[in-house]
Amino acid sequence: MRGTLRERLEKLERFKRYFGEFGISLDAMLVDIPLSSVFEDKRTDTLSDFYTHNKLAYRVASGDASYTEQIQPILEKYNSFWKRVETPDVDDSFDTLVNSVLGSMNAVGVAYVNPHTFTTFGRRAKERRANRTYLIEGGILALALWALIEGNLDIHLDIPATSYESFINAVPILGLLAPYITLKPLESPRLKVELNYLRFTAEKTDEFLRENYAERK
Repeated sequence: MRGTLRERLEKLERFKRYFGEFGISLDAMLVDIPLSSVFEDKRTDTLSDFYTHNKLAYRVASGDASYTEQIQPILEKYNSFWKRVETPDVDDSFDTLVNSVLGSMNAVGVAYVNPHTFTTFGRRAKERRANRTYLIEGGILALALWALIEGNLDIHLDIPATSYESFINAVPILGLLAPYITLKPLESPRLKVELNYLRFTAEKTDEFLRENYAERK
């Protein structure tokens, strides 16, 4: 029985309901063992096996640790507008922490959190993709503005003649930068939503594990 811990427990619960709905009992199979006891033993074995391989989850389930505490370095890493917007330097030790904690938490299966959203490597890769998009969009806008200007568009602006040529030359440059200037700040609220989701998932995973504690094998 593979998958996340939650999937494995839910699958076991479905089997239990299936047996109950069809009135199947181990007594009918000439085995003098209560059906509920068989499933409870299997559930305990499933938990014990999982905790043997996921030591952090076991510490959380036993109350010696919590994912809420484990994710604090991630929350602190991006706890301001500028930290969420700027491109971070690659930090291997931080990325190892993120992958370790979120890998353990994702194995529980309450919800999935993508580690690459928070690793410095993942943030830089996303930044490169976004910058390419900004450059393409800005290039299209700059070309459109340049075409309008070259097409002798009748623009009536209260600008001195001496400054008009400089203004016209600057318009395509502004068009090139406009997508970056307007869209880059939106990275902060986007990442803030992801951080709130991370915090919520950590709290729910803590609750789930403490409701499903069992000794390791």
